[in-house]
Amino acid sequence: MSTAIEVKEISDLVMKSQDFSELSDRLDVYCPFEALSVARLEIRHSNFLADLIDPRRPHGFDDICTRAFLETLLSSAEEPTLLLKLHLAELGEIEVLREWRNIDLLLRLPGPSPAEDLIFVVELKVEASESRGQLEKYAASVRETWPEAQHFFFFLTARSDEASDPIWTNVEFLSLVQSLEAANNGHIGEPKARMMLGSYTQMLRRRYLEDQTIEELAQKIWAKHRNALEFLADRRPNPAHDLARQIADDETVRILNEALDGSGLSVVMDANNARYVRLAVVQWDRFQAMASATGWTPSNRILLCEIEISDTTVSARMVIGRGRQEDRQSFYSALKNGGAIKENARPLSPEFSRVVTKSIRSRVQMEKLLQKGFEKTDVHKIRTEISEFYSELLPLLVVSRIWWKFSGGVLRACGFGPDQAARSSLIGAMG
Repeated sequence: MSTAIEVKEISDLVMKSQDFSELSDRLDVYCPFEALSVARLEIRHSNFLADLIDPRRPHGFDDICTRAFLETLLSSAEEPTLLLKLHLAELGEIEVLREWRNIDLLLRLPGPSPAEDLIFVVELKVEASESRGQLEKYAASVRETWPEAQHFFFFLTARSDEASDPIWTNVEFLSLVQSLEAANNGHIGEPKARMMLGSYTQMLRRRYLEDQTIEELAQKIWAKHRNALEFLADRRPNPAHDLARQIADDETVRILNEALDGSGLSVVMDANNARYVRLAVVQWDRFQAMASATGWTPSNRILLCEIEISDTTVSARMVIGRGRQEDRQSFYSALKNGGAIKENARPLSPEFSRVVTKSIRSRVQMEKLLQKGFEKTDVHKIRTEISEFYSELLPLLVVSRIWWKFSGGVLRACGFGPDQAARSSLIGAMG
C-alpha cells in the first residue's frame, strides 16, 4: 500500500472507534511475558514450562503442574492405562531437561529398571515451523540414549500444526491452557508463581486461542479502518529491526575502526533504515567521483559498505550505487583489477551493484536467533564478524597493491606491484 495516509485516519481509529476502544479494553491487560517481548519466542515458553513442571523448583505447586502437563500430553496420545498409572504415581523424582540435544523439553521418570523408565519428549512450536528432519533426529537421539525405556513424543503447537513424523502426537495449546488453568485454581502455589501462571495462560488465550467476541470486533475494525491498520502494521516493532538499530550505533563503528587500526582507514556511519546499515570509508571521500551518486543516501557517496539485516539474513557487502556510469565503472574496474571482485563476476549493472558479499547469519541461524531473542552476546558476535570481514576487505580495496598518498592536494601512486589498470581506474575515479 502507499505510505501516504492522513493523520485523521489514525486519529479516528484510536480516538473515535468504539469497536477499537472495546477491543483495547479486552486486550490491554498487563502481561510480564509481553512486557519482556518474549511471548513469541519458543525458548522462553520452554524455559517457563520447564520451571513450572519441575516439582523441585520453589514455585510451591509441588507436582500439580507436572501432572497437569503430563495428563494433557497423554490424553492426546490416548494412553488411558498410563494416564491412570501416572495419576497415582509419585512424580517427585521426575527429571526435567531443557535443550538436551536441542530438544525443547524432555521429561524422564525413572522406573525400577531401565526398561520401566518413561521418557516424554516435547517439541514446542509457537510461531515457527518444523525444520526438515528435525523430529526424526530428536527421536533417534532419545532412542540411542535410553534404548530400553518407553518413549513418547509430542508436538505441541500454537497453530494446530501437524508433525511430519507420525510417531509424534499432535497437542494443541487449548488443552494445555485448560489443564494449567485448572491446576492454578487449586489455591496451591506461591502467590507470585500463581500470578505468573495466570498471566501466562491469559497470554496464550489472547494470542493463540480463538475468542469469538474479539474475532468479531477485529473484523469490524478492519472493515472500517483498513488503511490505518495496514499503515501501522507495516511499522510494527520487529526483532530484526531492533538488531539493525543496535548494529547502526557507535559501538559497531568503534569495533570496526579498532579492527582497521594500522591500515590507514577509518569508517563513519553514512545512512541507515530498518533493514540496511551503511558505512563510509572516510579516506575514500578524497575521490572526486565518490560524491557523484544520485537518489541513494543523503551523502551521495557512490561506494559504501552495506549491512543488510532482516528476518532471514545478516549480510555484509560493498555496494556501488546509482550514478554516472563512467564513475561507477571506474570504481568497479579498480576493485576488480585490485582482486576484490572475482574475474568471472558479472559485469556492472546499470543501477545498484552489490559486490563482495558475505553471509554473516543464514536463514536457519536467524530463525533460531529470532525464536530465542537477541542477547548482548549475539549482537557482539555479529558486530565482530562484520568487523573481521571489512577489516580484511577494505585495506585490499584501498591497497589493491597500491598505496595512495596525498601531498598538497596532488595524488601520488606508490605500488607493491605493477597494477597499472587498477592505478588508472582509481585515478579516473579521482577526477
